[in-house]
Amino acid sequence: MKGDPMERILIILLTLGVTALVTILPGRAVVRIIDPTADRWRSWMLSPSIGLLLLCGVGGWSVIVSGKYQFEVMALELATLNLIATGLLWERDVRQVRRLSPWERLELSMSEEEAEQMFIDLDDPEAIRERTLARDERHYVIPLLIFAGLILMCPLLIFNMPLGGDWIGFSAVADSFIELGGPSLPEPHNGAWTYPPGFLAATAFFSELMRQETWIIGWVLAHGAMWALIAGLAGASDRWGTARSTLIGIALPLGLFAKLWDTG
Repeated sequence: MKGDPMERILIILLTLGVTALVTILPGRAVVRIIDPTADRWRSWMLSPSIGLLLLCGVGGWSVIVSGKYQFEVMALELATLNLIATGLLWERDVRQVRRLSPWERLELSMSEEEAEQMFIDLDDPEAIRERTLARDERHYVIPLLIFAGLILMCPLLIFNMPLGGDWIGFSAVADSFIELGGPSLPEPHNGAWTYPPGFLAATAFFSELMRQETWIIGWVLAHGAMWALIAGLAGASDRWGTARSTLIGIALPLGLFAKLWDTG
């Protein structure tokens, strides 16, 4: 990425910060629905990846259904999504008596069965060992996640521009979204790009919002999305008490650095 190191860091932080502001509330609302037994720690781990999934889903389906990308339409859709998420979160905090959803009834039943099983085997050495391992699995997860994030962000600080054919495609299609409203090839060519539109619509949207080139926003957004995905996998595996093991196995191999450097 061009510019001095401080300018690069500022662009990275601004891009990730704006993305988090747009996606965190929808992510939290969905976590409340699909995993009502999640505590605050697991909820915050799951929210970024689910929020990004909703961002790309809204942008992608908007392009597919309407046949074109429009900044104003996507902004309205994201604002509506955040309003709905805010309403869901407020309703869950205020309303104490309500009917449980089928998914919540299933989670509650599973929790009761697990609690009953743990009560029966409370003094069993194997049960004590399993509970200790599950509790210890959260230790050092945050430092490991920060270390994984530093590895993922290294290409943004080391290299002046992304390498690999897919990065060129991402930038070209996002530019086409902004200029032509879709993945059509510019004249005199006849045809269209065949990339899935979700990530590209998100790249085009944040590029227009922040007035930055698409290749810069796409490059930062892709690395941030991978970081959010890793945190989400750690949060999901925490349901079975394997957060740290999953994070070590998935996030720390240096192959992630090479993959994002090459193709994203």
